[in-house]
Amino acid sequence: MATNVFRTTSGAGSAPVVSHADGPSPLRRLYQLLLPERQDIGTVVLFAVFAGVLYLAVPLAVDALVNSLAFGSAEGVYIQALVLLSLGLFGFLCLLGLVKAAQYYVTELIQRRIFVRLTADLSYRLPRVRMEALDQKLGPDLINRFFDVVTVQKSGALILLDGVNLVLGAVVGLVILGFYHPFLLVFDLLLVAYLAAVLTLLGRGAVHSSVEESYAKHELASWLEQVAMFPYLFKTAGATRIATRRANALAEAYLDARGRHWRVVFRQIIGLLALQAVASAVLLGLGGLLVLNAELTLGQLVAAEIIVSAIVANLASLGKHVESFYDALAAVDKIGYVVDLPIERAGGETPTGPSAEEGARVEIGDLTFGYDPTRAVLNHVSMSLAPGERVALVGAAGYGTSTVMDILMGIRAPQRGTVRVDGVDVRDWDLSALRRIVSLVRGQDLVQGTILENVRFGRERLTRQEVQEALDAVGLLDDIMRLPEGIDTELMVGGRPLSSSQRSRLILARAIIGKPRLLLLDENLENLEPQTFSELTDFVFAPDNRWTLIVASRDISILQRCDRSIDMASFGPMRTGVTG
Repeated sequence: MATNVFRTTSGAGSAPVVSHADGPSPLRRLYQLLLPERQDIGTVVLFAVFAGVLYLAVPLAVDALVNSLAFGSAEGVYIQALVLLSLGLFGFLCLLGLVKAAQYYVTELIQRRIFVRLTADLSYRLPRVRMEALDQKLGPDLINRFFDVVTVQKSGALILLDGVNLVLGAVVGLVILGFYHPFLLVFDLLLVAYLAAVLTLLGRGAVHSSVEESYAKHELASWLEQVAMFPYLFKTAGATRIATRRANALAEAYLDARGRHWRVVFRQIIGLLALQAVASAVLLGLGGLLVLNAELTLGQLVAAEIIVSAIVANLASLGKHVESFYDALAAVDKIGYVVDLPIERAGGETPTGPSAEEGARVEIGDLTFGYDPTRAVLNHVSMSLAPGERVALVGAAGYGTSTVMDILMGIRAPQRGTVRVDGVDVRDWDLSALRRIVSLVRGQDLVQGTILENVRFGRERLTRQEVQEALDAVGLLDDIMRLPEGIDTELMVGGRPLSSSQRSRLILARAIIGKPRLLLLDENLENLEPQTFSELTDFVFAPDNRWTLIVASRDISILQRCDRSIDMASFGPMRTGVTG
């Protein structure tokens, strides 16, 4: 079972989803994401220390060479020293290359593991997210945030490779300078203090502005996704104008957020560029004075200038690493919000009494439920269904027929009252066990995959023969077998190339293949062409199908087939509230 990679929720019974501002800080989320990788990150840091030490071979070799020239020696000694220094430098730089290659390799492993951990966590959580967490959110919009893992990967790699090498290389170089002369140690301390001021004082508000920028970008992406999701809607009169107008407004909002964030980053960049100019000039003047006073050798001055020039040049490029760090923080904030979505409870009862061939007994007592605390969609609903009974729920939109089915399926929980299936409250059922005996048919939800995969839908124990029998039961097998690849035909998202009536049959086949004891049809028999309607109603109402049937419909021919009809208008909606 996957676990929360951010470890911010206490379990399935978490409180309703909250805004990202109420959760852990982005910095805390980044720490929690990287914590499992601490061993390999430590390896990368160790390699960075080695790389920083090995890089010192360049200024130290120059120091030795300049000192040899300054003190004077025979030509043969010059050549011998030059050859030895060149070979030694070559060896150290080759070793440096190997260390950096090892850093790249370990960092790549870290990136892969982060991607796999997030994928495993989300694939476990998304099917189990509590429905109320998605009531106010567009599911695909939330999942788009998963692609921020690429930002975390790339930004993290940049920080681990360039950023860590830069910082540790600078530390090693500054330590060497400190050994040259006490004044250079003071220079080191001033350099570090200036850098700290640039990163903290000049970077104030950067994390918040980066998160705002990222959310503005996702708002724009969400709108463009909606335009792509409803192509027919946006071909109507005036639709192109609203698509463009909304996109322009969201683009302006993004540019405003980007501008606020860029101002913070830009002043840090200016501060780092100023550091490059000031540090190089100060070191040259201070070092020259120390050489004149014979407190520093010429070779040490040249080596110090090389070290500081490399350090400040790298620090001047720190701006891109700082922005990558802010991008990583914004990305983990969005990913963490998705991972924090509360999930359904685990565990519960699995009754073993009734026969699998017998319909389920349903008892609803004084059920009250509302999506708004001030308005009950279901108000004191009570009904009882005997095993195998056929009942129609009749009501206009907003009268709670779909909500009753959600509660019977365990998708939502009663806010007041009781709902029992086979004598056990749905809040006490093990949800997996409940959904093995209850099938809900709603809409035409088909995913990209073969017909076989869409009917099985994860129930690999079902054989191809059983799939074909289910398709035959709903009158679809002949049509499917006429396709070139039969039940292995690949479907697009939404079910193409199947027709609407074929998709309705396929979805019903998926529902009945598990031999449910309670079948819920949420207006799926409405608006079908006559032949399909007649065949499917004959099938679901057939006496040899022993399931208990609840169908939401206002069609007279369906109501006449049912044992009885229940008018949902008598139970709600009412503005009486659902609490108290």
